[in-house]
Amino acid sequence: MVVLVFALSVLSFKHHDHPATERATALLEATPTNEQIRWLSWEDAMQLHQQDPRKVLVNIYKTQCSWCSYMDRTTYRETHLIDYINKNFYAVKLNAEQREPIEFRDRTYKYVRSDGSGYHELAATMTSGGLGTPGIVFLDESLEVIQPITGYKDPDSFEKIITYFGENQYLNTPWDIYRSSYIPMNSTQLLKGRE
Repeated sequence: MVVLVFALSVLSFKHHDHPATERATALLEATPTNEQIRWLSWEDAMQLHQQDPRKVLVNIYKTQCSWCSYMDRTTYRETHLIDYINKNFYAVKLNAEQREPIEFRDRTYKYVRSDGSGYHELAATMTSGGLGTPGIVFLDESLEVIQPITGYKDPDSFEKIITYFGENQYLNTPWDIYRSSYIPMNSTQLLKGRE
């Protein structure tokens, strides 16, 4: 009996992951990579980032933004882009008009009323106040903003952009040179198949 009580007490002190970390990990594992982008909440992405740092792609949108919806239906549905994003980034959707506060780097970012509507401070901070939507913000492995980009991006343009940041080309290669010499993913895959 004493052995049983001891065994149960040892098991009850077993280390458990934080519930938010478990939820975030489950989200990453739940969706096959080629079906849809694994969109995470800000909190889930930050929990995963603590365990395994990688770049973060933040999709900043507004509920009434028709170009945001169009990009969701087109660019973000391309299988090769989905696969690339899921392998190289934590992908986050952030509503630029979200009312719930977000904790980040010991600061609480809140919703701010402005001109009859409003905006979320985190979205404004990451875009240096340029809240055009759709917006894409790339964060590096240290969670520093690499580059905010606004406006709809078709699949071909978006592919160049995500690989420029995902492959760290932005560190050494000017954008104009990278863009003009870029070989699309599908072409690279076809060339590899011929070898």
